[in-house]
This record gives sequence, structure tokens and C-alpha cells, in this order.
Amino acid sequence: MEFNILNQSPILKNHSVQESLQHTVHHAKLADGLGYKRYFLSEHHNLDNVIGTAPEVLVIHLINHTKNMNIGAGGVMLSHHNPFHVAEQFQLISHLAPGRIDLGIGKAPGGTPLATQALQHELRPDIDSFNDRFLSLKSYIDVTHENSGSLKISLDTDSSRPTMFLLGGSTSSAQFAAENQTNYIFAHFIKNDPVLLKEVTDIYRRFNPDGKLIIALSVLAAETEDEKNQALKGALN
Repeated sequence: MEFNILNQSPILKNHSVQESLQHTVHHAKLADGLGYKRYFLSEHHNLDNVIGTAPEVLVIHLINHTKNMNIGAGGVMLSHHNPFHVAEQFQLISHLAPGRIDLGIGKAPGGTPLATQALQHELRPDIDSFNDRFLSLKSYIDVTHENSGSLKISLDTDSSRPTMFLLGGSTSSAQFAAENQTNYIFAHFIKNDPVLLKEVTDIYRRFNPDGKLIIALSVLAAETEDEKNQALKGALN
């Protein structure tokens, strides 16, 4: 079984932004040494306790501080971005570390309504649905010189492509990912429902039995029972 980590790059209590970013780097290096398979970085905006606003920047930084595990966006909130630009960015990043870059795509805004308004100032989300934007992005990632038309993204080999994932928390998103032959990450840490988890798993496997399905869980670790109880109490509060 493969184990992965999602780091939302929180601003730690009594730590500066810079110190918190260094903690993200330290955490990634530790995970790499312990044999984790993938390390995802999230995109959030205008939140007091989170610094991870640009996963594409942190992906490049962490690739230079790790040796083995995949580093990826978990994910890029596509409603804020131009699909072609995202494809160009991650194809370029993938050439810096072929076979080690993951591109997770999310639908949620990842922040406050004010941040969403600012980020989408020059975009027209009312014209294109999320599914349309996702399929456009996937077509750019999957492009070859034979079917690229007038839009071309430099690509050496298939190993230079990022591995794509759709992030979701519903049966409809699981089916959409499966029908479009895309790997899927189910946000069980948000939708903590065992019945829904089984439905999502069954639907995805029915339409894409060979796709990669990742279940994202909330996990709490501590060295002693007392520390575990204290941490759990803090998490619930």
C-alpha cells in the first residue's frame, strides 16, 4: 500500500510565515526519507492561518529538497486559473523532474468569497463550467504533436507529463473522473461518510478499473496516549 501526505502549509502557532514555510520543507524531507510515495500541496486564499496560496511554487521548491517521492498540487483550484496556462506550467515543471510531478485539480474556491472575486476578476466562470475547463486542461496535458493543432506545449516523452488527479467528494465527481480516464482523490477527511466512500469506490472502479484511486483521510499521530488525547481535544475544538 502506498502512503501519501497532503500539506496545507499552515502558519504554525507562535511562528512566522517564513518559519512555517521552512517547516513545510522539513516535513517534506522527512516524508521523503520515510518512503512516502506522494506529497501534495494545497491552494488556499485569504485565510489567516494558511500560507499555501501557490502550490506550483512550492512544488518546484520541494522537488529541489527531496529525492524520491512525487511532489504535486493537491490541488490547483481550476476556477481561478486559465487551463492552458496551468498545463504549460506543470508540463514545464515536469521537465525539471520527469516522472515525479503530480497535478491534482479541484473545483472548490479554496478561500473566502472576497478572494474568489479578486482571483476571477478577468475570468468568466459563468461561460465555462468546471467540467469544461477540466476537459480543456486534460486535453492540453494529453496533447501530442499529432493532435496539438495550433497550440503546442514542449514535451520530450510521456514521463515528462504530470500525473493528473481530479479531487472530489461526491459520486458525480468520481464518475466524471472515471469516465474521462483520470485518477481520483476522494476527500474523505471532508466527507467522512463510510456509505459515500463505498459508493464512490464502486462507481470509480466500475468505469475506470485501472485508474489510481486515493482516499484522503484525517490522521492524528502522537507518541503517547496523553499527547494523543490532548491533540484530539484540540482538533475537535
